[in-house]
Amino acid sequence: LKGPGAKPATDMAPVAAPERVYIRLESAADNSTLLALKQAIDEFNGPTEVVLVLGPDGNKQAIKLPTGMRSEDAALSRLQKLVGPENVKVC
Repeated sequence: LKGPGAKPATDMAPVAAPERVYIRLESAADNSTLLALKQAIDEFNGPTEVVLVLGPDGNKQAIKLPTGMRSEDAALSRLQKLVGPENVKVC
């Protein structure tokens, strides 16, 4: 870059994408699981976005929840106990 006030490209920090917790559920019909998930998210309230992925593989729907949570080990472990470790991802 050239010109007044220009900075070399090496001075620009890359912008990291925000971390998200994805929770996969085959169906939203299990109210007790949904309630338990809500309680866990509320207990570990924090800045990490939470996205529910609902439906079978061929017809998934992602829903970003209005509240976030902390993505610490205790919080993720709680979610994994509720829906299984294969259904909780942090990206």
